[in-house]
Amino acid sequence: MLAARRAGIGAPGGPALPTAVTSADALRAVPLPDLSAVEPDVRDQVTAQHRAVVDMAGAPDADLAALGEAQGALGRLLLAYGFEAAEPALQNARDLQPGDPRWPYLLGHLHRSAGRFDAAAAAYARALDLAPDDVPALVRLGEVEAARGGADAARRHLEAALSRDPAHALAHALLGQLAADAGDVDGAIAHYEAALAAQPAASSLHYPLALAYRDQGDAEQSAAHLAQRGTQAVLMDEPRVDDLANLKRGSNLFVFQGASQLRAGRFAEAAAAYEKAIAADPANAMAHLDLGLARFRQDDVAGAIAAVEQAAALDPRGNEGAKVYQALGVYRQAAGDPAAAESAFRRAVELDPKSADAHLGLANHLRTTGRCGDAVGAYDRALALAPSRRLAHVQRALCLVRAGRAAEARAGLEQAAAAFRDDVDIADALARVLAAAPDDAVRDGQKALALATATVERRRSIDTLETLAMAHAEVGDFDAAMTAQREAIDLAVAQKREAWIAVLRAELARYEAGQPNRVPWPAFLYDG
Repeated sequence: MLAARRAGIGAPGGPALPTAVTSADALRAVPLPDLSAVEPDVRDQVTAQHRAVVDMAGAPDADLAALGEAQGALGRLLLAYGFEAAEPALQNARDLQPGDPRWPYLLGHLHRSAGRFDAAAAAYARALDLAPDDVPALVRLGEVEAARGGADAARRHLEAALSRDPAHALAHALLGQLAADAGDVDGAIAHYEAALAAQPAASSLHYPLALAYRDQGDAEQSAAHLAQRGTQAVLMDEPRVDDLANLKRGSNLFVFQGASQLRAGRFAEAAAAYEKAIAADPANAMAHLDLGLARFRQDDVAGAIAAVEQAAALDPRGNEGAKVYQALGVYRQAAGDPAAAESAFRRAVELDPKSADAHLGLANHLRTTGRCGDAVGAYDRALALAPSRRLAHVQRALCLVRAGRAAEARAGLEQAAAAFRDDVDIADALARVLAAAPDDAVRDGQKALALATATVERRRSIDTLETLAMAHAEVGDFDAAMTAQREAIDLAVAQKREAWIAVLRAELARYEAGQPNRVPWPAFLYDG
């Protein structure tokens, strides 16, 4: 037991033990996970590494550097299999080997994967202190800075990555998204094109490129990229993380292979790998869940539902359970069963009340099924957990307006606009409420016009031009309103956006009759 305490290891199957001091350092407790449900090969592998750490710590005059390596090996193994105990093991390795960038990098990966972006940023920053030219660390730090709303810091790290690797596809893709968010259409196009040139198979890049060319007014290029849109993500070589797959045995190896195929857009191959994982371990709920996604991406909605129902039957709890029921909600909604979808979304929230994704899933379902009043509370809970979810601020405002609470929509968007000054969509949403809210006390035509004018300068698109027209109409300048509206219609026609065309023409008729707009958002936007 003394050796276990010195190693920072909890008793197998029992609670974590208090940490004790070895030399000058105190180690965190690393409890042995519950291995009763895993395959025998995996159980033996994890138990053996756990025992190796205990034995090493129990030796007279234990070598702290070697103990750090052993803690790191245990942390890597636990991380590979998704056990939460990976975190304290990696922290121990970091503290015992403070000059080794592997351990803070892997801690960054662990936190980023769990959505803990503040902790991830701190870990990646520490890895960069030790290895300033580490391109994967620069890119990941830029990614998590963007996720937590630090656009300037994100750009700085991503540009530093490009200074070391000018053709890094993911760095370009992330900079493209930051440019698009800031209304820099030309910058977005340049970075997305560079990312696509570096990684032509990344078909997911075609959609944001299509949107950027649309906003630039190049309908031909927009249509060309839209026709090529796909699902293959932008990939990045990440040796420290990729090497974790080599540690896996049994069904987990097939799960990793399936995930790789899924990221590459090879959905049939992904499904086959997940089916092998399930054959090796039928109780692997996450393999059933991932099989559902692979089938859904092949438009096999019924097959997706069947796979995720198998995952649910295994009764996963906590965040894993929430992920299962979120997916089930999405697939049941796609199958045209809104009541069953809502039941699944609510179950996801019950299983993990601290999951912003679970609350957003329920909120979006309530919005698209016409219950905006109920959706607002779900958006509030999601944003309390993850205030950096920018789109959720806009979706909340849509629902507040429809629920007759336009003053709250304005107040919320003003706060969001102050927090995310570079976000065009939030600025556009605020301008819409100021220009066209049905409540006289909420509208402010001059503020709306100033904001909409600045927004159009950053992104000249159908929606921002429509907002500019609303603002001109609100201050009584119907000629300017009609000019902006007609430009929006021309863009919608060029892009064959039929839903937009009908709405924009009806609004133009109002302006031609000298009537302002009192509907900030078209009805069809509430459905998606």
